[in-house]
Amino acid sequence: MSSINLNSSEDAQGAVPAKIENRDAFPVKLSDYLSEVELSKEMSKYIVRMDSQGLFFFKDSNGNIDFANAIRANDMLMLLNDAGLKKLDVLTKKNLVTSRWIERISPLSLLFNVIAQEDWNDYGRDYISQFVKDLKLEGNFENNRYLWTKYLTTSFCVALAGYDKKIIWNSFPRVIPILVSKETARGKTGVMKKLFLDGIIRKISPEIGMELYAESFGDFPDDKKETDAYFTNCFGLNIDDIDKMIIDKRKNGKLKARITSTSAGGRDMYAQSISNAKRTVALVGTSNKEELLSERTETRYMPFKVTDNINFDNLDKLEFVLGIWRQARYLAHQLREESQFTSSDLRLVMDNAKQFTYRKPFERFLEDEYEFDSYGVLTFTEIKESLAANSFYPRDREISTAIEKIIPTGEVATRRSSGKYYIRVIKKECTEYTKETRKVKAGDGLPF
Repeated sequence: MSSINLNSSEDAQGAVPAKIENRDAFPVKLSDYLSEVELSKEMSKYIVRMDSQGLFFFKDSNGNIDFANAIRANDMLMLLNDAGLKKLDVLTKKNLVTSRWIERISPLSLLFNVIAQEDWNDYGRDYISQFVKDLKLEGNFENNRYLWTKYLTTSFCVALAGYDKKIIWNSFPRVIPILVSKETARGKTGVMKKLFLDGIIRKISPEIGMELYAESFGDFPDDKKETDAYFTNCFGLNIDDIDKMIIDKRKNGKLKARITSTSAGGRDMYAQSISNAKRTVALVGTSNKEELLSERTETRYMPFKVTDNINFDNLDKLEFVLGIWRQARYLAHQLREESQFTSSDLRLVMDNAKQFTYRKPFERFLEDEYEFDSYGVLTFTEIKESLAANSFYPRDREISTAIEKIIPTGEVATRRSSGKYYIRVIKKECTEYTKETRKVKAGDGLPF
């Protein structure tokens, strides 16, 4: 596989210059007296193919690929004619250049070579932590860093496992991170462009004519083939205004299915039929609406609130962004299957996402008024009366559902004492009976 270099100005170059004397002719003469297998093996010494773009590239005896000069599929057939294969029919020539002996590359293989040029280790700079700090996120930093690390290691494995031979375990996409802020111009979309290296392929090989990063607005493209192309060729796909998909039941179902999908339709070079191809893309989203979700038990959506303008001082440097992915690669190698999202990770995702759940006015009142307490002393009737006193009259089932949203995951909402059931919440401003001043009293349900 070829090597991609970075020059001193941190711009990506093409591969090490391939020593190709004549780029308008096949490097050697070919004999149609050879068997098809022998011919294809001979060709494999001089060309590689990029199915997704219908391109070929010459390579020299050292394996260096001439990325600056792409050859269209039909042009390659003409070069083969001039190289001595005029007597072979078109189908045979197509079979020769698309056989298993001809190395297949993709824009992602170019990216992997850039990332793999340098290794990261435990003594290196902690790029991921700095990246999370620069995002200016609300909430517990350690939780945010942990979840982003899991997302980055999973994304690396999903996209590049086919090129990184050390990744031998199955990788499954599980979540979509969503950057949320009511304010515009925080840099939410810009940071996704940086993270997924928008523009790097143009620097490596302008002839390829595609990028690893793509954007859509409020939905996937109408053309399913275009969406599938994103899923099987891109590194990152950002859905701006993703709330438009989440609040629409039909679109939300489609989005959930895509978040955890592992394949999509793809087409091989010269082929007319569509076959399933491995998914490579990592999904991300942005929104200006904080109340995104309707389900409190949702584990696919991983929203983060951006509290200030994102800091681009580091992200504007290509080496910093490559450092993020080199660190993610190293951690994936170390953690192996544990680099993927586990069931406990998804519970953390669910807990963090609760604040982004849509709440009715009476639900907001309950969340502002009460908090979880293992020894809560309020009854359901008392909570219902407090709602009525503030002109809220929801049904009992709605009240129960709203109370459940206050209770942490894994905890039950009620406790029984002296034959009565109490809701495990207390008023936030309560001073007479709090976690700090609580005293055990008779009838608390304790065995003495």
